[in-house]
Amino acid sequence: KGETPYGTIEYKTIFAVGLVLFVITLAMNALSLRVLSRFREAYE
Repeated sequence: KGETPYGTIEYKTIFAVGLVLFVITLAMNALSLRVLSRFREAYE
């Protein structure tokens, strides 16, 4: 059915992958803000 039983390795893997994707997104966001602020200073 697509349901993963609680407590299995697959269940934990889903949360691990979600957390990794969230951290990657957060890091890319922080990096892009830093790059944008650096270019904004250069062109003003």
